[in-house]
Amino acid sequence: RFSVRREMREAFDVIGCLVVSVSKSITRVGVSLLEHLCMQLAARVEDEGGQAVVRFVGNLRGRGILLETFGLHGSTGWVFKEHDLDECVNELGHKLLQWACRASDEQLSAGNLLLGATLSQTKEAEQLLLQAGLDGA
Repeated sequence: RFSVRREMREAFDVIGCLVVSVSKSITRVGVSLLEHLCMQLAARVEDEGGQAVVRFVGNLRGRGILLETFGLHGSTGWVFKEHDLDECVNELGHKLLQWACRASDEQLSAGNLLLGATLSQTKEAEQLLLQAGLDGA
């Protein structure tokens, strides 16, 4: 159980780095991608982990400052404070870690129930086998 939690914490660190990379890429692309990403995620997610990612995108969008850029195409872009970005990433990681811990606990409980049922079936089969051996003798 402790090794599973340790692995999940390590996965949390990896997810944190990944989300920072994704969010920095979003800042380079602009507002239309962030809006599109938020709508796509909201339409497709069903589990708790997916909802955490949708909240992350919404929080990120809410904390960003939309500015006009004066490049070749004259589009808009997002600017984020590093502190706000860190808080959004940490919140996402925390929510994902909580979800993963609950999911592993549910899997452990389901596994224990299945193991108990299998054990009782095995004992019944053993008793029937012993009884058949005694009846045949």
